[in-house]
Order: sequence, then structure tokens, then C-alpha cells
Amino acid sequence: MKIGIDLGTTHSVVAVWQDSGVKLIADSEGNVLVPSIVSFSDDYVLVGQAARDRLATHPELTVSEFKRFMGTDKVYQLEEQSYTPIELSAILLKHLKEQAEVYLQQPITEAVISVPAYFNNKQRQATQQAASLAGLTVERLINEPTAAALAYGLDNKDSDNTYLVLDLGGGTFDVSVIEVFNDIFEIHASGGDNYLGGNDFTQAIVDDVFGKNDIQPYRLAKSERRNIWSLCDQLKCQLTIDDSASFDFEYKGDVLTYTLSEDDFGHICHDLIERIKFPIHRAMSDAKLSMDDIAGLIFVGGATRMPIFRQQINHVFSRITQIQYNPDHAIAIGAAIQASINERNIQLKDVIMTDVCPFTLGVEISNEHNQPEFLPIIERNSTIPVSETRSLFSRHPSQESVLIKIYQGENYLPKDNVLMGTLDITLEPLNKIQSFYITYTYDLNGVIEVEVKNKDSEKTYRTYVGENVKELDQNQLQEQFSRLQALKILPKNKLANTAFKAKLDRMFQESLGDKRRKVGESIGLFDRALETHDNHKIDAAKERIKMFLNISY
Repeated sequence: MKIGIDLGTTHSVVAVWQDSGVKLIADSEGNVLVPSIVSFSDDYVLVGQAARDRLATHPELTVSEFKRFMGTDKVYQLEEQSYTPIELSAILLKHLKEQAEVYLQQPITEAVISVPAYFNNKQRQATQQAASLAGLTVERLINEPTAAALAYGLDNKDSDNTYLVLDLGGGTFDVSVIEVFNDIFEIHASGGDNYLGGNDFTQAIVDDVFGKNDIQPYRLAKSERRNIWSLCDQLKCQLTIDDSASFDFEYKGDVLTYTLSEDDFGHICHDLIERIKFPIHRAMSDAKLSMDDIAGLIFVGGATRMPIFRQQINHVFSRITQIQYNPDHAIAIGAAIQASINERNIQLKDVIMTDVCPFTLGVEISNEHNQPEFLPIIERNSTIPVSETRSLFSRHPSQESVLIKIYQGENYLPKDNVLMGTLDITLEPLNKIQSFYITYTYDLNGVIEVEVKNKDSEKTYRTYVGENVKELDQNQLQEQFSRLQALKILPKNKLANTAFKAKLDRMFQESLGDKRRKVGESIGLFDRALETHDNHKIDAAKERIKMFLNISY
């Protein structure tokens, strides 16, 4: 059986097609939304809600938002150990895999995993490698707005229309234009911003707190900075309900109050809001559509609930219907549907989905002035799989070789695009300008095949960009795999208590005054219960504390 995974910046969700529909799989605590956070203790690795609560109390051992750095050289130093975004994603994926195995009571080895539509090829490679380290074969990488559109369209497939999917998650913003007709889901264009998400709006509030109170962040302990960030994130969520919100926090022995209105929130986030426009306009332009061609807007991602986001969208699309469809779950639902389609589920046998290449793929050439220039070969938003061929020539009769530089991007200068790989071509000593056919092929998982045929010598050269796991040194890959396998995920019977204790510790740090005193009493009560090693006493203490503090966890 294959599962679908929404591997998100702030939350992840795992789902499976079962009994004629999609089942969202909850973790051991009953949570469908699993925080994309990993925390390390002396003996165990914590993933999800327990790790999230440790962000405030153990920030030096806890990592979040690592998805934003997939495909980069970033390394997280956690005391004596270091981890890459790929390894952290692998730990999270392994947790989700085991979560599904507990529910389905069978081993899981294959999955469809979602990625932002605007992820470049290196970021897609990194996601595939993380899955491999987690023990999963990637059946397909599906673009997040495509998955959301598939989820919505399957429930509304009798309505033949064109929709705009707006996906504002924790760390990325994606836009896709999709047409739904006769069980066919056709993506016409995608656009996006890999560095615009709900967390950026939280950070704008954090910066405002620091600025208004003349706080130098570098003078705060990491735990203090994380505490303020958490309070700002809660305030942001409160602004989806109320016109204004506030919180108290302690700084240099004083209790300070920060208040933010919805109007002021819009002001401090003005630049972020303006960035929303560009991907929308480009996707619409690439699809050659006008506003009148769009039947509805499909919102995906928790950050689309923000009133300031809705106001911007209302300004751009004043007369188009806004569709509410599981903003937190839609991507996982679509990934699970795609996994079932790939299994040729008889209930989905007539469903066909097309997707597009999100970036332009091309090659570096020298122009008539002997200056480097980017030559597009596969244009962005070409329907995939796709293959295109161009003719190229060597520059000099005596030239001995040609270095093919494979780029991905939209810029005129090659150096401003992403270098994906190279292919070195040896030329025959023919003492003349030699000509080539260069063919780019892009498949459904973002693997690029580059084939170069020398028309004079009839020799063919080929390379693949995208199968990063296969190209890695096998010893290095095995070392990574063994290292991650050696990490101990906290057992289910200990996770609930550890998570509850982490939540109390976080509440103590975030609270002030009488509430902090009550939380402190609760921590003492729970610690004494834990020392008894009596599950009945521990559970009883937990229930008393929940009632005492009025919390549901």
C-alpha cells in the first residue's frame, strides 16, 4: 500500500486512500497535523508536538523550518552533533512512515510526497534523498497546489471549470492554474515564492516587538527569543479572529505589553503582502488567462486564513468566488489520491492529471560577442513529461571539447540561474565547426535527462540530473543511513508523558504572574507522579493538571 505525505514547513500530514476515500492518519496523541519539528534529548529523538514544545525550553537541541533549506549546504549544529536539512527531513518522514504503519498494520515502503511547485531541481533531489534515508521509495513528487487541486477537483469533478489555487503555507507561497473537466485535471501554469510564508508574517511581528521596545535580539538568550517568537505566532493566529490582540512578556525584570491591530499588522507586513501579487500575475500570464476565465479561488495552507491575505486577494480578484476546502489537509488528501491513482485503484482508473515544469531549463552558450547567455530549451509551465531539442555549434574549428552547463531559472545571465549539472563533450579533430543536437527531457519526478548528439561524429553523450540518491557515493549514503537508523525515536508509551511535560515547561516560560505560579505547581505535581513509575498515578495527575490549568492535550 502507498501513502501520501504533505511534507510541510510548519506541519506535515500523512494520508491513505481507504474504503473509497482518503483517511487522514493521526499520531499517537490523535493529532492529524504533525509539527515539522525535530528535537534531540540524551537518549531519544522527539518529533512533532513534543518537539514543538521543546522549542522554547531546549532551542539549542530543537530544529524547525528545515524544509526552507532543502537543496542547500546549510548544517544545523546541535551541541556535539550536526545535521543537514535532508537528515532532519528523513527523521520526520520516518516518523510519518511509522505512524502510517501503526494505523495500517503493515510495512510501508512507497509514498507520494508533496513539494512546493516552485521547488527547483536540487530541492526536489534533496526531498527524494530524505525519503530514501527514511526507508521510502518516492513513487512520485507532486506539486503542492496540484495535490490540493486534485483533492478539490475529485470532490467536484462534475463541475467543468478553471480554478486558481493559492497555497500560502508556513514557508512557501505557490500559485497554480488548473482546469477540471471529464475526470481530467490539467495544470496550465504555476508560479511561486519559496521564501514567503506564514512564518515570515510572524517574524514581521517579532521585528516590530523588538523595534517598539528597543530590544537588541542578540542580547537575548536563544530561549527568550524563541519565547517571544511563539507569543507573536499566537498573536498572529488571534488576529484571524479579532481586530486586535496583545500579550505580556518579561524583559529585564519588567513586564511589557505588546498590542497589535489588524490595520497595523497590514502596515508592518506591507512588503510581504505586495510579494503575493507577482506569482499570481505571472501564473495567469503564462496560462494566457484573464480574470473572467477563473471560476473560483481555492485556498490552501493555514496562512490563507489571515485577513490581510484575504484583503489582498479581494483587491486582485474582487468578483471571483472564494472556495474553502480543507486548507490544512488538502495537500495530503491530494497526495493520497495520487498514490492510489498510481496503484491503479479501480475507483480512480479514469482520473487523469497533468502537471507542468515550474522552471525554465536551458544551457549556457556564448553569443556573438563571446559573452555567456542563457538559452532556454524547456520553457517554464510546459506540460510534463516533455522533451525539446535545439541545435548548437562549437565556436572554433580547432576546439577539442565542449562543456555543457545545465541551468534552471528565468534570468538572462547563466550565473543568476541555478547550475544543475554539467556534461563534458570530447570533439573529434575534424578541423571544422562541429554541430550538435542537444535534447532535454523532463519527467514527472523532476529528473532531467540531457542528451547531446554530435552530428559530425555520430557520438552520443548523456547525463541525468535529479537522481541524486543514485549518484551519491554509496559509502557516504550508507553512513548517513546507519547514523539515522541508530537514532532512537521515543517509544509511544513514553512519548505522551514527555510531550505533556514539555508542554508544561513551555507554558511556564511563556506565562507570567499567577498563571506562571499555577503552572509551576503543576510541574511539581507531575514530576512527583512520574517518580512513582505508576501509570495510574501519572494519568490521574495529568487529568488533574488539565482541569487545573484548563488545557486540552
